[in-house]
This record gives sequence, C-alpha cells and structure tokens, in this order.
Amino acid sequence: MTHFSQNDIPIIACKGLSKSYHPGWFSTGSVKHVLQGIDLHVHEGECVALLGESGSGKSVLSRQLMGFEQPTAGEVLYRGKPLKSLDAAGVKDFKRNLQMVFQDSVAAVNPRHRIGHIIEEPMRYLTAMTPQGRKDRIAELLELVALHPDDANKLPMQMSGGQLQRVCIARALAPYPKLIVLDESVSSLDLTLQIQLLDLLTDLRKMLGVSYLFITHDLRLVQRFCDRVVVLANGTLVEEAKVPAHGAIQLQHPMARKLQDAILPARPVRACESLSAQGAVTASRQANKYLACAHRSDV
Repeated sequence: MTHFSQNDIPIIACKGLSKSYHPGWFSTGSVKHVLQGIDLHVHEGECVALLGESGSGKSVLSRQLMGFEQPTAGEVLYRGKPLKSLDAAGVKDFKRNLQMVFQDSVAAVNPRHRIGHIIEEPMRYLTAMTPQGRKDRIAELLELVALHPDDANKLPMQMSGGQLQRVCIARALAPYPKLIVLDESVSSLDLTLQIQLLDLLTDLRKMLGVSYLFITHDLRLVQRFCDRVVVLANGTLVEEAKVPAHGAIQLQHPMARKLQDAILPARPVRACESLSAQGAVTASRQANKYLACAHRSDV
C-alpha cells in the first residue's frame, strides 16, 4: 500500500494499476492487456493532463480512477486510502468529490429530462441540500457557466453542443467536488468553443479551487490549460513533464513527439496570406513562421 505524508496526500492516485479484458465465453480471442503498471496522482489545485493517442488506454484509466471498473492489479487511492477499503460514508464522499465530464454531451444526459433536473441529480443523491437549496444552486450554476437560469426549463434538444457541454460542467460542479475528470470533454467542439470552455474551467479553478484531470490527445489544449502532463502510450505511462508558463512543452517520447508534430497552426490562413504578400521571403523563413504559430501558447 502506498503512503503519503499528511500534507501531501493526493485527492486521487493509483499505484501499479493494470487492467486486462478477457474474451467472452464464445470468443476465440486472447486476453487484452489495456493498462500496465500505472502510477498516477493528482493533488488539490492541480490540473494534470493525461495525453495519448486514441486507443492508448486513457478512457479505460479514467474509468478505473472513477471506480466504474475494478482494476486487474494494483489499486486506486482516494486521499491515500484504497477505494476497496472505504465504508459507506467514505464511498459517498468519494462520489461527491470526484465528478466527470464526458466527451459526448448528448449521450451523457437523459433527453427526456429538463436541464434543471439533469443538474440537480448529483445534489439529490450526494448532498443534504433542501429542494429550495437545490433550486437556488441550479440557477447559480447556470449563471456560473454562462447560461441563463431560465435554461433550466429547456430540454437537451433545445441546447447547442457547446451549451449542453456547459450543462454537463454545471452538473459536475453541483455537489461541490474537489476534482473533475474531463475525458476528451472539448474534443468534439470547434476551436473557438474549446477555448471558451477551457477559459471557463480555468476561471472556475481560480474561484473554486477545483482540480482537473484533463484527458486529451491535443497538445495545444494541454499547453493552454494544464500544469503538468503525463503521457500514456500502449497502456503504459512513458513520460511526465511540467507545462512551462511560456514556450512549448518539450516532450521526448516518440508518440508524444508525433502528437507535437501534428499540431496545426492557430491561424493557417495567415501563413498563406504571408506567402502571397511576400514573394521574396524564402521557404525556410515561411516554415519557421508556420512552426512558431503552431507552438504559440495562446491558441
């Protein structure tokens, strides 16, 4: 069992965590080893990025950390205690303090429930708030995520994709959590909406002290939003680095470099305009400008 000093206990951690899936009764496939020996921790006030390609095991790891699935080996620790050792009160505290925002906001809500009901759900089960207190909290949360309190009466089909993801963020914030797991939560949105939501989450972190585990394949968003990045490749953590306040993140693992090289410039049109306007500029200088745009921290 892992031990931490009293002043340095992470909100959530895992030690030696592995996850394998066995084929079904009628399958001839072999055992699939998805995660292998993962050590990870997130402290209060931190924003940690879990970076990896699709299929690297990021979402599987998030399900282990949230207690949705049991690991094959190793353990998940909540405030230094194994999840499996928590009593009923400890489990409720864990569920209240760890919330999740999924990638697909449409699939994450019941289409027949109104927005207010969706946001209220974790408060009904995880807090002792009164009905009036929950109603006031819903209005407060809607304003907090830049929606109107009257939106509580709408159905999900009446909201845009960006608005519905804000509803999911409001629902995650409802029981006053300490940590929110964001599993590719902005990847389906366009760049403008991504930046708006990340700026909102940054403001909420400053105001409320909430921590984030930000699961993504997009290094631009890591640069803008996170303090620290851990890299997952083929089910194994292969690299960890702090995110610099200025300049690009320097990652060394080949998979991380692949994601780094895949970053597109913030405003690719500018490079084209510059090419037509500056015929005398060499291709080398143009390439340098393109790369400088790609690694800007304000994209």
